[in-house]
Amino acid sequence: MKLKYLLTLFFFALIAIQVSATFLSIHYLQESRVTQYRALKAEQLETISSSVKRTILLITDRLKESAQLVASRTQLRISLQEWQAKNEEKDRVFITRIIHDAKQSLNTVHAIHIYDKQMRLVSSTDASLPVGQLMKRGIVGKMVLHPSPTQTLMLSYTTPLFIRDSGIGYAHIIFDAQFIDGFAHDRTGLGQTGEWIFAARQENGDALFVAPLKYDREAAFKRTVSSNTLETPIIQALTGREGIMNNAPDYAGNRVMASTRYIDTLQWGIVAKINESELDGQLGLHLNNILLLEIVVIFMAICLSLMGVFIISRPIEMLNHYIKLQTDKEYQPDSLPNGGWQETRELANSFDSMINYMKNIDQELDHKVAIKTKGLTEANTLLKELAFRDPLTGLYNRRYMLDRIISELNQIERYDAQFALAIFDIDHFKSINDRWGHTAGDHILTELSGYLKGAMRKADVVGRIGGEEFLMLLPYSSMDGARSLVERFREEIAKLSFQFNEEKIQITVSFGVSILTEQINSVDEWIDQADKALYKAKNGGRNQVAFFEYEAENA
Repeated sequence: MKLKYLLTLFFFALIAIQVSATFLSIHYLQESRVTQYRALKAEQLETISSSVKRTILLITDRLKESAQLVASRTQLRISLQEWQAKNEEKDRVFITRIIHDAKQSLNTVHAIHIYDKQMRLVSSTDASLPVGQLMKRGIVGKMVLHPSPTQTLMLSYTTPLFIRDSGIGYAHIIFDAQFIDGFAHDRTGLGQTGEWIFAARQENGDALFVAPLKYDREAAFKRTVSSNTLETPIIQALTGREGIMNNAPDYAGNRVMASTRYIDTLQWGIVAKINESELDGQLGLHLNNILLLEIVVIFMAICLSLMGVFIISRPIEMLNHYIKLQTDKEYQPDSLPNGGWQETRELANSFDSMINYMKNIDQELDHKVAIKTKGLTEANTLLKELAFRDPLTGLYNRRYMLDRIISELNQIERYDAQFALAIFDIDHFKSINDRWGHTAGDHILTELSGYLKGAMRKADVVGRIGGEEFLMLLPYSSMDGARSLVERFREEIAKLSFQFNEEKIQITVSFGVSILTEQINSVDEWIDQADKALYKAKNGGRNQVAFFEYEAENA
C-alpha cells in the first residue's frame, strides 16, 4: 500500500478523534454558558423586581404619612366635632377651607373628602360630590388603587379621625399614582422583549392589570387573567409566591423567564419578565446550528486531511522522482515543494479568538449589571433617608419620631431615666396663611425649624408631625427640668421676628407636656396625654405651657 493511502487513513482517524473531542468541548461550553447566562439573568430580574417592590412600599408609606398629616390637624378635628354637634354651616365652610389648605401644601394629593361618623360626606375639595354621599365601608386603613374618570391611576387611603380617643369621622385622601406608569415604561435591564406587569387581585381571584402593557396599551383596568391559569407568572405573584419562573406562559402565550413579587398590603402582583426566545438568541448557536457547524467542520477536516496527505506525500514523490532522475542520470535542478501546517495553526488561532470574544462579552455584561446595581443601591439609600425627613422643614417626620420614642422607651427600662414628651403648635397659624399667604407660613415653619435645631439639647429630638404641629422628646428631664426648658423655648420663640416681604411677623406657641409615669402603658397613650395638655393650653388662652395631670383628668 502506498504511503499516501496509509497517511490518508491515519489522518482520517486522527481528524475523527480530534473533531469528536472538539465538539464535545463545544457542547460542554455551550451548556455551561447557558447555565451561567440564565442564572445571571435570573439574578438580574430578582434584583430589579425586589428594588421596585421596595420602592413602591416606601412611596405608599410616604403617602400614608401625608394622609396622617391631614388627619392630625387639630382645627380640622375640632371643627368636624362642632359641625356634628351643632350642624352649623360655618363649621363645614371652615372644614372645607382647612382641607383646601392641606391639599395645596401636599403636592401628591389629588383630592380630600371628610366624612362624619355615619360615613356621610361632610366636605370635599372636589365640588362635584354631593354633601351626604355615603363612603364605601371596608376601606378604612387600606391603600386602594383605582382609575380616575380620565383613566389615570389613583391611590386612595382612608384614616379615622379622633378627639380624645373618640372617633368623630374619616378622612379619605386620593393621591396621584402615575409613578406606576413610570415603572411600567422603564424597562432598563429587561432587554428588547421584556416588560413590567402590575396587577391587582379581584374578589374572584382573577388578576386585573392596573398599568398599560407593552403589547396591549389599553389593558389597564380592562384586561384580566383567570385565576385558573396557575402557570401564568402574574397569577403566581398574586398567590404570594415570589421567585423565578422559567419557560412559563405569559398573558400573550409567549414563553418567558419571570421574577414574581407580591405586595400584601396592596394585594398587588408584580412581574418582571423577558421572552425565552430573546434569551436563546443571546446565548448564541442553537442545537440545529451546532449540528450544521459540525457537518461543515467535518467536511473541512476531510479536505484538510487530503491536503495534508498531499503536502506530506508530494515531497516524497518528488524525492522519488528526483532519485530516479539521478539513477537514470537525467539530473534536473528542480526544488522540492515546501509544505506546512499553517491552516491548523490558523484554526487554533481562530478558536482562541472565539473564546476571548466570549470572555469579553461576559466581562461587559458583568460591568453593566454592576453599574445598574450600584445605581439601584444609591436610589434605595436616598429613598430611605427621605422616608424619615419632613420635606419642608428637614426635621424628622411622624413615622421616625414614633420609632425613636419606642427605641428610647427601651433605654428607659434599662437605665431607669426620666423622660418628658411635649407637643406644641403655632397659635393662630391659619390667620398667618390667610393674611400673608401659604408661602409666608412655609417660611415661618422653615425658620422656626432652624431655631429648634440650634436651641435643642444634644439628647433632645424634635420632629414635625402635622401642619403646624411639632413633637419634642426630652430625655433625662423631670417635671421641673422640662418646665424650665419648655418655658425657655416658648419665651424665645415669642421674641423671634420673621422677615417676609419687608414685613416682620411674630408668633407665639402653645405647649402640652406629659411626664412619663408608670401609669402610661403605650406610646399612643403618652402622645395622647401631651395632646390633651396642648388642648388645655389652647383653651387657656394660648402662648402658655400646660402639663397633663392625672387628678384633673380623672375629675
